[in-house]
Amino acid sequence: MKKATIPMKCALPLSLLFFFPALSFCLPQNLSVSVVVTANMDFAKQAIVGIERAFIEQGVKADIEEYYVASGKEVEVLAQIAEQKPAVIFAMGEQSLNVVKAEIDNIPIVAFMIFGLEQNKPNLTGVTLGVPAEMKLRMIKKAMPGVKKIGFVYSEKSERSYRDLSENIPKFGLKAISKRIESEAEFPSALASVLSEADCFLIVFDAKIYFLQSLKYLLLEGLKNKVPIVGLSNNYTRAGAVLSVECDYVDLGWQAGGVALRVIGGEQPSSIMPLKPRKINYSVNKISASRIGLLFSPEVLKGAGEVFE
Repeated sequence: MKKATIPMKCALPLSLLFFFPALSFCLPQNLSVSVVVTANMDFAKQAIVGIERAFIEQGVKADIEEYYVASGKEVEVLAQIAEQKPAVIFAMGEQSLNVVKAEIDNIPIVAFMIFGLEQNKPNLTGVTLGVPAEMKLRMIKKAMPGVKKIGFVYSEKSERSYRDLSENIPKFGLKAISKRIESEAEFPSALASVLSEADCFLIVFDAKIYFLQSLKYLLLEGLKNKVPIVGLSNNYTRAGAVLSVECDYVDLGWQAGGVALRVIGGEQPSSIMPLKPRKINYSVNKISASRIGLLFSPEVLKGAGEVFE
């Protein structure tokens, strides 16, 4: 009896070769992958489109199974993945990653949609969610060229992100006005101090101090002090932030797909450093902007992924 062979494809499209030069191997033309997500959100759908695109460009037909992690469903999801026997698991979001990495050691995991990705298992790699500091600051300067001093309130949870931003701020002729706090109780006084000097305020990802009530308070104080607030996603802009800068989720999925192809082709996940996003989208809120006397240029409005008005 002959041993079955899997068709392999070795020709590489220029797009993947440019961004993933290590893709110099043959890949199976058919394979099965798992995508574990926290919820069926729009950005998750966009990311899956990107994953599919990366495989299609490589000539690989991927059977993608989606699993949704909900309270009490973790064991069921893990059992279904074990039965599927995927070549790789995409873990989208921190909750999804925590579920799969706690129990799965023998299948490569490509994590993304996570602000801080710690590569603490040999079968783990991925793409981080945080927009690179230079890209974010460049977008702020383009949208609001009059800004000179950017305000921050952060804690030890977000110190790394703050340091990355503050180190890059001088490149754009800007100055950081910041306060580090130890608890949410310190937030109102720290914010008041920062807003008294800053002419823009940038939210950093920090679940310890930025949650529903504190964000509502921040947005109101921004309007009161006529200081534009810059958020992390279009949800922040919808809620009242003047501007938000975020990843291009389709492209983020494409990057994750490229990382998965490297792993499937033979590279060890632990040898692949987590990638940073390479493309951004932004949204603007014309109502909030008008309330503080800010006007966006036609070019900025044209380039926005969403304009709330």
